[in-house]
Amino acid sequence: MKRKVIIFLILAIITTIPYFLNHNDLTRTTDLNKLIGDVEAKTETLLSKYKIPGAAISMIEDGQVTWMGTFGYADLDVNRKVDQNTVFQVASISKSVTALGVMKLVEDGLINLDDPIENYITRWQLPESEYDQKAITVRGLLSHTSGLSVGGGYPGYASNTQLPTLEQSLSGIGGGSKPVELEHEPGLRYSYSGGGYNLLQLMIEEVTGEDFHSYI
Repeated sequence: MKRKVIIFLILAIITTIPYFLNHNDLTRTTDLNKLIGDVEAKTETLLSKYKIPGAAISMIEDGQVTWMGTFGYADLDVNRKVDQNTVFQVASISKSVTALGVMKLVEDGLINLDDPIENYITRWQLPESEYDQKAITVRGLLSHTSGLSVGGGYPGYASNTQLPTLEQSLSGIGGGSKPVELEHEPGLRYSYSGGGYNLLQLMIEEVTGEDFHSYI
């Protein structure tokens, strides 16, 4: 089977770097070049340890990219290296970005965390359920306590593949995922739902009138 890059954003690596660096040294580091050198060295160590073919890391200050490091290979079969244009699939790291977008809407007074999600959604409807759909709140979706099922994901696509729309994904169309359904009573317990975050992305688009990518 063809070996391809493990496609994900290396945010996980960045967040573990402090554990591999001496904390006192890290806090004393004022020389940007030394910090970059530390990041490069530790990233290479982590890639080797976990057998990750390639990675890309950016350092951003005041909204501007001040440094970018690329490591390893985007495609081992053809020895194509990772560069600044290599596309990574971010997987569940997108949940953090989605949550940030939702909280910006809260900050701007456009939504309320404890409102039913149906107040903001017109482009898609949940299938009928024995449970109360009006009890599904924005807060519940953010905290995985909405009672929704796991479905509605985007389980791996090549960069040149047409993606399902959010509505199609939520309905389980065209991605190999099951449809999102209300499986448990909302608000009672934690139950992971990636589809719940798809619903939040749809809410962002409806409230702002922008597509998710443009808003974020």
